[in-house]
Amino acid sequence: MVQQLRDHGTFNFKLTIVAVIGQKEEVGFSKLVVHPTLKEYGHIHTMLTKSLQHSNLHWNLSSVNNNPGRGIRSGTRSPCGIARRRFGLAKLQAKLCRSTMEAMPHVQKAATVAAETCQTVFQDRRWNCSSIVTAPYLTPDLTRVCTAMMGDSSSVTVVGQRSLKKGLEAELTMGIPEIPRLRNIYKESKGLNRGRLRKRVESTTREQAYVYAISSAALTYTMARACASGTLYHCTCASKPNEPPNGNFQWGGCGDNIYWGVYFAKRFIDNVEKLNFDKTRKRRRGNFEEKKNLLLREEIAAVNLHNNRVGRKVVKENLRTQCKCHGVSGSCNIKTCWKGLPPLIDIGQRLLRQYTNAKEVSRSYIEGNFGKKTGGEQLLFLSKSPDYCTKDMKLGSFGTAGRKCNVTTEGPDSCRQLCCGRGYRTLVEEKIERCQCKYYNCCYVKCNICRTMTQVYECS
Repeated sequence: MVQQLRDHGTFNFKLTIVAVIGQKEEVGFSKLVVHPTLKEYGHIHTMLTKSLQHSNLHWNLSSVNNNPGRGIRSGTRSPCGIARRRFGLAKLQAKLCRSTMEAMPHVQKAATVAAETCQTVFQDRRWNCSSIVTAPYLTPDLTRVCTAMMGDSSSVTVVGQRSLKKGLEAELTMGIPEIPRLRNIYKESKGLNRGRLRKRVESTTREQAYVYAISSAALTYTMARACASGTLYHCTCASKPNEPPNGNFQWGGCGDNIYWGVYFAKRFIDNVEKLNFDKTRKRRRGNFEEKKNLLLREEIAAVNLHNNRVGRKVVKENLRTQCKCHGVSGSCNIKTCWKGLPPLIDIGQRLLRQYTNAKEVSRSYIEGNFGKKTGGEQLLFLSKSPDYCTKDMKLGSFGTAGRKCNVTTEGPDSCRQLCCGRGYRTLVEEKIERCQCKYYNCCYVKCNICRTMTQVYECS
């Protein structure tokens, strides 16, 4: 008998059946709710995930294997050209793709691990990074722009026709949450020049800052590991550290080449932001509103470059000494050590602390610090984020209703914080699984069937 918790809404019963088949578990839920919330990320993750994580994009490495170190001629029909035309790869990125073709599968892997790390780190928070899974199909939270108009600089929310079409297709094929149509999202503000949009500038929030940093870190991390694994033609193991080893070990092995990882990530990611910055400076002409819009683009590029650098710096600072023992019966008489990277989740957790302490900056701060490698690891952002509590399709926020919470903690996953004061429902799950298994004779295993009742809590 499970008692109903008082003062917290209704009491429901939910059945969960777990069937164990061999060594695999197949879990069936009577109710599965996916609640992606606002996901503010800009060009970096669009570059990594939208361009390279698409399931239909297969990298043809036969020419690289036959001619290692040689790129693909710009006139040929290559996967890099396809990625640029169809999935938004920038010109400089496509050029780098052709010159280092064997590195592209690792770029694709970086997009995957960046998304997985972000979701793992934020899984118990209001913003849980779950809308990454819809890429390359963009939902309103990924296409929200700050639009400057002729005679009016008010901010409105717009979903592009192309992104909307792709998003609606994704809704039908992938089962992602409903995407509102353009006419329900776009509302003309007073003073618009006949409703025509003149300039569209992406917003820059705390969440976008984290995704820029983790994307840059993931690309650095993946490339450093790829060099050590011997799968890249352009790099090898890291050089031996300059610091002398103590008497307990000697330098050896194959260390992660963090320097080449940083070098590649800067070329692949930062050059695009720097190009955008240079273009806006050359186009500082026209009326006041157009100049204001270009200045905003410069601010965003400067913030993005800083957050990219923070991600790479955190990876570099997490380089650790790793050792392997040698000796009779594992006595470890001799230790061989090298510099290696920890799991990416450790880097994601460290960036989470920078996300919590992220700093909102102004134009004067950016103009005074652009191009400078400021100390510290503080992430920067320009726009405040919503609270992610309620559903607001104009912002791409699906709210926290239906999210599971914890009544015994006071952290971000607690019912008090996650449910935003709305209360929660108490549910009961019955789990049926095989247990108390015994091995008989030589040939079979016999198990009992066990039923367990578990309370779960969902935000109202």
